[in-house]
Amino acid sequence: MTSNSNRSSRWTLRPWQAADLEPVMKLFQEVVHTTGAKYYQPEQINAWAPQEGGDRSAWLESLTQNMSYVVEAEGVIIGFGDMTSEGHIERMYVHPKYQGQGVARSLMRKFEDEAKKLGLHKLTTDASVIAMPLLKRFGYEVMQEYHKSHRGVSFTNYLMEKKINPKSDATKPCSCHSGKQYALCCQPFHEGKMPDTALQLMRSRFAAYALCIPEYIIHTTHPANVQFCQDTQAWTQQISEFSLHTEFRNLEILEFQEMGSVATVTFVAHLFQDKKDV
Repeated sequence: MTSNSNRSSRWTLRPWQAADLEPVMKLFQEVVHTTGAKYYQPEQINAWAPQEGGDRSAWLESLTQNMSYVVEAEGVIIGFGDMTSEGHIERMYVHPKYQGQGVARSLMRKFEDEAKKLGLHKLTTDASVIAMPLLKRFGYEVMQEYHKSHRGVSFTNYLMEKKINPKSDATKPCSCHSGKQYALCCQPFHEGKMPDTALQLMRSRFAAYALCIPEYIIHTTHPANVQFCQDTQAWTQQISEFSLHTEFRNLEILEFQEMGSVATVTFVAHLFQDKKDV
């Protein structure tokens, strides 16, 4: 697991406001007509997101009523999502350019935080064919596969659910085996903070593998690294498969040296697959 960073300026998450309506609806159109085109037929795309646009008043009402958030990068909205007070996630869309970089995970984590504040014990959503595999990586389970008709066109959807603990899990130990709480160790890096040292970067990448956060691994791998892959979808799947079938038992730091712009970390990672040391 090589720890070379190539992280650009990150995005910020904030509450939605009425002035965001136009860019949010435009982003919805762009995501459906680009990412969606890889999974759906043209008639499904046009039924899902008609070129003439959606019902502005309905969008405004639901986004205002729900707990809604947008993600911005350099003043441009690159993602958004909303959740009802009952814990049902209505929408979540991320600009194609920023998919696989942790935007969706940050939105989902925000929804979990809000749900815990409300004392809810689960989150639900009706996921598309595109979103279903992503939500599985976030800990959601498929409760039911069903078909629905939208503007006369049939779609396959999945009712998904994730059990949550209303009590904060901020005190759980970090998966990098530092002995610190996750919230005080690698979580801030997984949520967008830049690591200050090569040691923090290496630990946070180990924890990202253990927690199956492929977007963090991808975003912290330098393009010159032999592991770098232009096909982020295939790369994400590869990382996810490795994470889900590997037990990350321990991480031993043998030596850490930092001299100017050069830093080295010598470590031993104890990984097991099928109860065998790998």
